[in-house]
Amino acid sequence: MILDLDPPDDDDFSAVVAVAHLVQQALSDSGLAGAVKTSGAKGLFVPIDDAPVDDVAAATRALAARAEALDPSIATTAFIVADRGGKVFVDSTRTGGATVAAAYSPRLRPDTPVSFPLDWSDLDPHLPRRLHSAHRT
Repeated sequence: MILDLDPPDDDDFSAVVAVAHLVQQALSDSGLAGAVKTSGAKGLFVPIDDAPVDDVAAATRALAARAEALDPSIATTAFIVADRGGKVFVDSTRTGGATVAAAYSPRLRPDTPVSFPLDWSDLDPHLPRRLHSAHRT
């Protein structure tokens, strides 16, 4: 199960950190624990254990909706960019076939960003710039 968190713009990684905490709360409320890693692009991934694809897809949509409901002023499940209103997109559409950059994989993008795992405690609201810088190196 993957929830991909996409910032409203490339410079708003702190918003992604805030929504990651909403996802963590939604997971906790559901009796689940996840892991978090940068995508090596501009968002975060929150992978969960394996299960049948249809079940995972439904659970992923439900978790995304729960995270959005926790604070709809910063999180959205709107797929169309124009409908997001400057909020972080909690993307639940990656289940069942989308690829994900492996941890520590460099990405073929300007400045060669690297995907890397984080501990939830690394998502401190005071560290977004540091995370964003590390995320882009």
